This record gives sequence, structure tokens and C-alpha cells, in this order.
Amino acid sequence: MSDSKLAALVYRHARCARCPVDPDLWFPVSYDTAKARAEAADAIAVCDSCPVRAHCLELSFRNNPGFGAHGVWGGLVEGERRATPATARRAVPAVPGQHVPARHGTGC
Repeated sequence: MSDSKLAALVYRHARCARCPVDPDLWFPVSYDTAKARAEAADAIAVCDSCPVRAHCLELSFRNNPGFGAHGVWGGLVEGERRATPATARRAVPAVPGQHVPARHGTGC
């Protein structure tokens, strides 16, 4: 799947796109991974049941360095993504037209 199609998929279906969580919570200030997770706990909780969580994580890996290097992506803070082995980074199959479950309701 191309970068632009992956981005469109994530932006269209991500729970965070319409969630009332303070946008600043998606960007913890601590460099310590445990502290960053604690700072971003409310944001990370939104990721837990997101239908495109794995795609979001893949998008961050494809765009690091760049916008994918900062904040919470796919439920992981920057330090966790940095520690993810390169072999595990391509866990999302790049299948065009991959089905993503529809979101229901209007909340997070």
C-alpha cells in the first residue's frame, strides 16, 4: 500500500481523529519511556480499540524521521517505537483494499 493510501486509511478510520482527548496528551514531554507512557495514558487508551492501530504504527515507521517520530502512534510512545526491531516494523500487510471495520457511534 502506498504511503498516501496508508495515511488516508489511518486518517479516515482512526479513533483519535474525532476524540475529545486534549491534543497535547498525544505528545508527552518526557524522554523516559515509562514517564512518557504515564503522561500519554489517556491518549494511549484511545488506541487500545482503534480499528487502524497497526496501520497507524506502520505509518509512523514509514515517516520517521519526520512527523512519525513524535507523539503517540499506534499506542506506542517515541521510545517504544525506537526500540522496536526493524524486522517487526513491517508487520502490517501492504495489501491494497484491505478491509477496515467501520466505526460505530460518535464518541471515542
